[in-house]
Amino acid sequence: MIIVGLNSEVTVHGQEADDDRLVTLRRLLAMGIGRARKSVILGYKPGEASKLIDYLAPDSFDGIDL
Repeated sequence: MIIVGLNSEVTVHGQEADDDRLVTLRRLLAMGIGRARKSVILGYKPGEASKLIDYLAPDSFDGIDL
């Protein structure tokens, strides 16, 4: 599965951890990752990554710069 455009401009949300928009975006991302059969590619521009990336466990993925 490939999820592109995962940048801060597209995933706008409030700063609080219990912000409804943030919770919804986290659930959607988790659902997308959970439905992947083998692997997931998350794409975003360098320096513009969504804050959602911070919720991923560092040992659960390999970062690749293109």
